[in-house]
Amino acid sequence: PKTGTGNDLNAVQRTVNSYQLGSNYYLIDATKSMYSASQSSLPDDPSGAIWTLDAGNTPATTFNNITSTSANFSNTKGVSAHYNAGIAYDYYMSTFSRNSINGSGGTIISVINVSDASGNGLDNAYWNGQLMAYGNGKTVFKPLAGGIDVAGHEMTHGFDDQGSQYDEKGRSEERRVGKEC
Repeated sequence: PKTGTGNDLNAVQRTVNSYQLGSNYYLIDATKSMYSASQSSLPDDPSGAIWTLDAGNTPATTFNNITSTSANFSNTKGVSAHYNAGIAYDYYMSTFSRNSINGSGGTIISVINVSDASGNGLDNAYWNGQLMAYGNGKTVFKPLAGGIDVAGHEMTHGFDDQGSQYDEKGRSEERRVGKEC
């Protein structure tokens, strides 16, 4: 694992954790306790990592690793999604002892540059049961990867989908964090 920097969509310089293979650095964060080196086949099948991919303006049908020739990244959407997923993971781990979305150290996947079915901009972000997908906006929104609240919201959908635990008052983790209207 390597540590570098990159500007996010809000022009804030962020620290990003990446993984170096040869002369390439990948937006794969293997610094969290959930990471399993023995079960990983990098760069295309990390186990227990925070992994950020690029859909290349497809409706999440094509995925490419986001790479750099140094530990510093210039892909602002990738930096945003990667950083925000790490912050959301840290929050859930420290607040609820939730080890990843599935509760068992599974890989957290964020995908940027997701389009609608026609290949046009997407005014949405969503959890599809396996990953968090971020559209670039169309008429209402700018790229949704830039919002930490969006990352937390989509990760919360994942927790709910994966059977999150309820507190003593019967509220799900999602309700305590915020539910969409």
